[in-house]
Amino acid sequence: MKVKTCWSWEVEEKIAGIVAVADVWAATTNLCVFLGLEVKDLWLVDVAQAKTIKLKDNQAIIAGESHELPKSFFTVSNHTTDIAGYNWQGKSVYYLSTNGVRVMREMVEKGADTVVGLSLVNLAAATEWMRKKEQAITLVAAGEITYKDPRAPEDGLAVEWCRRLLQGEKVNGDEEIEQLKQAMKDYYRYENQDLWEQDGKISFAVNSWPVVPVVSQAIDGEVRVTDADAGEGQALLRTED
Repeated sequence: MKVKTCWSWEVEEKIAGIVAVADVWAATTNLCVFLGLEVKDLWLVDVAQAKTIKLKDNQAIIAGESHELPKSFFTVSNHTTDIAGYNWQGKSVYYLSTNGVRVMREMVEKGADTVVGLSLVNLAAATEWMRKKEQAITLVAAGEITYKDPRAPEDGLAVEWCRRLLQGEKVNGDEEIEQLKQAMKDYYRYENQDLWEQDGKISFAVNSWPVVPVVSQAIDGEVRVTDADAGEGQALLRTED
């Protein structure tokens, strides 16, 4: 099995095979939560689309974040705690984020056969699903384009763990998660530590949301997310005391 890893800005103009995008904090984690909480329809949109949707229907449910739009524009913020605390069952949702959503849409536009949302919370499920496809796989760490060093540690770790598991290598889960938490505190320097802890309880809970978000372009050109329904592979992740 051919497996390649890279950062989002390193992806070539055209790409084939399976592309798994990791934006752990928070877009790909949030996709797992949306689907796990039984959202009816989930669409990935850009700023222009979000504005158009809002103009047509002021009651439309738009979740996420943007540097170009006020927080009041969104029904629910991009914080994973807020996403997990909302009742999504049976609802149609438009989702916008600065990094992860943008990168997943780009991968669709660049011609990937399949785009998968990869995070720590669905690591085993996504890995097992991709393994069974027997296709070339590109693991893309989204990163944080607004930071001086865009190499977000959580995205890099998710991609590295997935690579190891696909190639039959071990993952020292507990130890590396603790190292990641410290690296992220240094990287993000959160002022609101309570919110950091709340989001982290969800985002660092490895294999807690065993869904596989598949991102694809619908007939009308919109980018949609569906669940590949692969709640498998829980034993893939090996932790060591």
